[in-house]
Amino acid sequence: MFGIVLIIYFGGRNVLHIGWKAWDLASFTTFLACFTKLATKVSHAAKLFNAVQKAQVSWVQIRPLMSDPIYDHYQKEEKVINDLTFDHVATFYHGYPETAVKDINFTASANEIIGITGEVACGKSLQEKPAGLCHLADDPPG
Repeated sequence: MFGIVLIIYFGGRNVLHIGWKAWDLASFTTFLACFTKLATKVSHAAKLFNAVQKAQVSWVQIRPLMSDPIYDHYQKEEKVINDLTFDHVATFYHGYPETAVKDINFTASANEIIGITGEVACGKSLQEKPAGLCHLADDPPG
């Protein structure tokens, strides 16, 4: 901002023929436009430089944490399901009383791929929510 004030002050003096060089108004406006473009480019370069510096600082802080592996000996007990059955399942969107999808029936066995097709926004992803909570396996543990 201070640079623009100086440019206007000294450029105005030159236009009035009391500066170090006599300019006409067209020369001054051209110079001001070039200065503004250059200042914008320099500002973008400065922001990019700051982003690179922040990334380097973050990398210095994160790098030591990434070098040592963390071993978690906690054993989570997973409930393994061999078959997943949808029997007359109906789903709703939160806050809407009407049924989004109704009367869904299918059984998925371990290692079986089920494809759900339909129009846009018909509830395909909504069916994934309850099914995504389960893990189907060939052999139950134990």
